[in-house]
Amino acid sequence: MIRLDISTPVGDSRILINETAANLNEFVSGEKIAVITDRNVRGLHGEIFRDCPTITIKTGEKSKSLQTAEMVYKELLSMEMDRSSVIVGVGGGMVCAMAGYCASIYM
Repeated sequence: MIRLDISTPVGDSRILINETAANLNEFVSGEKIAVITDRNVRGLHGEIFRDCPTITIKTGEKSKSLQTAEMVYKELLSMEMDRSSVIVGVGGGMVCAMAGYCASIYM
């Protein structure tokens, strides 16, 4: 695993590369977590993050839309996620792009 810790005047971030979702709680214990993934990944690997609230989006580039983002925001609100919550994208480029976009403008 490669761990990058980034500190800025407005906050800190940690990027984990080649880490498994099975260890997610080890890194974010005590914080609210939401996993964003797509139907394919959840079908294949959903057992790994079964203990985390999960938002499942449709597969494919067409899902990279404001309609999908709106659905994600509604789910995050229903989960009572806040500014200190952790949003994790599990999947390919489209999933992680949507997770990053939604996390960056949520609240």
